[in-house]
Amino acid sequence: MLQLYNGKWIPVNNAYNYYVDYLYGGEETLCFTLSVRDEVYSFLREEILLKEDVNHPNLYIIKKVNRVDDEVMFTAELYMDEWRSNKPYKDTKNDSAFQTKTLAQLLEHIKPTGWTVQNANITVIKRTPELEGVNAYDVLTELRDIFKVVYEIDTINKKITVLDPEQVVDKGLYLHNELNLKEVVEKGDSSNFINRLYAYGKDDLTFASINSNKEYVEDLGYKENIVSGCWKDERYTVKENLLEGAKKKLKELAYPIKSYIANIIDLAKNNPDYAFLTIRLYDLVHLFVTNEIEVIEKVVKYREYKLENESYMNVITLSTAPQQLTTRIDKIASILGEDGEKFKGSVLHQAQQAATELINNWAQKGYIYMTENEIYILDKLPKETAKYCIRINLGGIAFSQQGWQGPYVSAWTIDGKFNADFITAGTLRAITVEGANINGGNININNKFKVDSNGNMVVSGGGKFYGDIMGGTITGETAINVGTDLTVGDNIYVGQNQDSGYTGRKYINFSKDIGIRFSKMGENGAVRILGKGSVSLSNQFGGYNTVVDANIETIFLDVYDSNGQLKNMFNVNKDNTFSSYQITVTSDKRLKENITDTHLEDLIDRVKIKQFDYISGQKNKIGVIAQDFIGDPFEKYVLSQDGNGYYSVDYSVLYLAAIQKVQSLEKRIEALEKRLEEVIK
Repeated sequence: MLQLYNGKWIPVNNAYNYYVDYLYGGEETLCFTLSVRDEVYSFLREEILLKEDVNHPNLYIIKKVNRVDDEVMFTAELYMDEWRSNKPYKDTKNDSAFQTKTLAQLLEHIKPTGWTVQNANITVIKRTPELEGVNAYDVLTELRDIFKVVYEIDTINKKITVLDPEQVVDKGLYLHNELNLKEVVEKGDSSNFINRLYAYGKDDLTFASINSNKEYVEDLGYKENIVSGCWKDERYTVKENLLEGAKKKLKELAYPIKSYIANIIDLAKNNPDYAFLTIRLYDLVHLFVTNEIEVIEKVVKYREYKLENESYMNVITLSTAPQQLTTRIDKIASILGEDGEKFKGSVLHQAQQAATELINNWAQKGYIYMTENEIYILDKLPKETAKYCIRINLGGIAFSQQGWQGPYVSAWTIDGKFNADFITAGTLRAITVEGANINGGNININNKFKVDSNGNMVVSGGGKFYGDIMGGTITGETAINVGTDLTVGDNIYVGQNQDSGYTGRKYINFSKDIGIRFSKMGENGAVRILGKGSVSLSNQFGGYNTVVDANIETIFLDVYDSNGQLKNMFNVNKDNTFSSYQITVTSDKRLKENITDTHLEDLIDRVKIKQFDYISGQKNKIGVIAQDFIGDPFEKYVLSQDGNGYYSVDYSVLYLAAIQKVQSLEKRIEALEKRLEEVIK
């Protein structure tokens, strides 16, 4: 139902010639006609909000009003005022927020409060839009063209979904003059035809080094004679992106521009049995231009009439500039291409021959039986006597060799599941394969993960193995990732198997410079980190906070020299106390600059020593309070603040200040002693 907003939503009941144009890219235009004598006509004018809640609900705003005699035609577009309300961007090219960013980063930056953007990470290419004096909506439309994407815009829920128009799935939608096609008009144009494109980026950048030393891409699928052209775009500074851009550009040039404007009957709208023929923008459609010629192309424009008595006027446009017709069934090559020869005599080829023979043998047999909601293909009638049955309904398509009631051992169901006893395929693509037994042959994944017919597995070349390992030995350049627990019999050795030196304990031993030992020290647990030569220890152990488990009382860091002699031991205790033979800090002059004398002794006079308890920790502690140093001339040397706003005190500065204070007092004492000696004399 169409409604207008005038302080509240008011139905527009008598609109006619009422349709929405869904346009390639995401824009929509709503049009309708109304008599000037209609009761709601007085409310309708430019900038009035409209709401359409049939099929694809959205908010629109009237932009054009054209009156002819007693009829008025209103034209509205998507309500995107929030995207136009921001302060204009003066120059995006020189604005760091727009420089070399991904689509997701740019949309996140410009989107108004309350709006969400989904699926923007489908492209990781980075671009810099070059616009001046524009609002967020201007940038939104420009980004669509720069990144070659389209949008689905939901103005009611304030949501934009980003789509790649090239990533479409053939759902088997079709238009035929004996069913749902009333009329079709075909147009063609090859004025700008090019099938070999030389491409150059900034500073004559080419992609030859990653494209077999060729500075061009070509597509001879439509015409073998070479027609060359040149494309230069200085926005490209990365050769991989330039190559991808050139391929997309060539798609717009290597085939004649074709468009098919079809007047269709929307069977799905009036009959739920034809829901499988619902056609929407970007869908692939099989269009039977004649009984001999079939074309497959995307819907790039869809005019949908909203009133039931006008739906017979729906019009779709298949492929229009710059979207080209890319396939023509009467010219299409085998999907196997040149590789087809490889399958002769293979398991796949044998399966294909067997399937062809089976289908041909049954071509003149069987019966079709239809109900209101189902189609049966049976070997006998009535269906109750049939043994072989193919059953089709909204639940899917199923195959039985035990009668029309099943069981249906093989089936392809509406929820996306495919059940079969045996599948033969040339290429099988899957995100996850569960509960599988693989018999015969070899498995080779990018030469990194290999399993031969004898069951030997090799992981190499940067490959990683995730999961359970039961027995056996792992060798080679292997990484083991364990999600929770790694359980071993006694020891884990990395490198050469060495004697741990401690009997009756379990360790992780490294044969080179570092070792980590987990041992039991009396009744308390301990973690011991061993090092040869030198070992550096940061306050967060390489960026990760160190957490001492409740059963671990002490973490030991042992440092050995090149002769294996213990040089130092650093202990971190559960009560946050530290101990060490010695602690050194790198202080080489060659590593420093801007060296000046600093006088800290006055700081000592302002230090306030306090006794306190930690709220969730140790009790009866003595130290200083960080806030006492706020505003102190030496605050920047003493205080630091973490991401949660908590202050820390650098006690080493206080120690240095104390040293200077002692030095100062020593000088005063010496001076006083000298004066005292003079007085005594």
